[in-house]
Amino acid sequence: MTSPTFFYGTWNCLEGYSFTEWPDLSTDRSPPNYAQKTSKYIPPIESCPRNGSSKNTLFLVAIARTIGAYCRTSDVLLAIQTSHDSSTGLLRITWDGERLWDELIHEVDTVIQGKYKHPTSIATVREILSLADYQHPCIALCRFDKVNSQVTGDYPIVFAFSPSSSCLELLSSTSAMHPTVSTQILAQVSDLIRYASQHTSAKVSATPDLSPEVLSIYEKGSDEDIIAAYPHLSPVKFAPEYLTQRSHDMPQETALRWYSNLSLDSPELSFESISYLEFHKKSNQIARWLLSLGLEQEGRVAVCLDRNLVFHTVMIGVMRAGGCYVPVSSFPFYHYTFLMIVQDRS
Repeated sequence: MTSPTFFYGTWNCLEGYSFTEWPDLSTDRSPPNYAQKTSKYIPPIESCPRNGSSKNTLFLVAIARTIGAYCRTSDVLLAIQTSHDSSTGLLRITWDGERLWDELIHEVDTVIQGKYKHPTSIATVREILSLADYQHPCIALCRFDKVNSQVTGDYPIVFAFSPSSSCLELLSSTSAMHPTVSTQILAQVSDLIRYASQHTSAKVSATPDLSPEVLSIYEKGSDEDIIAAYPHLSPVKFAPEYLTQRSHDMPQETALRWYSNLSLDSPELSFESISYLEFHKKSNQIARWLLSLGLEQEGRVAVCLDRNLVFHTVMIGVMRAGGCYVPVSSFPFYHYTFLMIVQDRS
């Protein structure tokens, strides 16, 4: 049986809430599914942005802001637990383009300190939001007690902070995020905690300068670092070169699959497919044909095609010939297909 949950704030805290799911950050087409734990030491915070505010509130707002960046939202619903209260509370944190860190932290702290409890359950919250059983009402659970390395089925990720050790843990499944992403998220939360405590009048929506630790491997790493991080994706200078590589190391694997009638109501979906080798050869044929017609480097090629296998072959062929692909919508009353080279004579 699901343990009782308690709303924090007003009775209608879910009014107008738009359900948000945690994105797939596994970086793998078929990721394994096992529990993982990542931890980071959080340096002591000298003071909160507003005197009297709880440091836990600062952590909650920083976590919500980080989650919002990944989910592209400024309206985050969290579940929270504290050591002195075994109940679980729902906390909705919302900000706009003008909200300051100091203001938001004070508002959230006021809600928590003056909490209004009304017992309900996760199942009830799912019903209010019209969610399926597999969907998580809260995007994350935040614990402020001794670190507990256990992920409950009601939450996709869990943040656990131990005040005694000043250790922040992120608990999740490898099917939800890659271990390197977990490390990066904790570093981002840590940077935001430090930033918010020092820049009280900064806007929450603005992205501060982050330390190299939280930057992506493409932003901070050398070519050797990138190759080591993604051994199955060797770097290329020109996008179509990736297709050339795949035509050599997996020639008969499916490169594209096109469904002429993609419908959720149809139990059997017919499709056309093309292998990497065939895709490679046909796009080369398109490129050679365009060059024979006089296509110059960076010349524009107008393309009016249905979004099928031919369309993708033509698009790569234009790029391989050194041209620029220009999409053209078909006329609403006539159906036609064409390629047109537009040379710049100016």
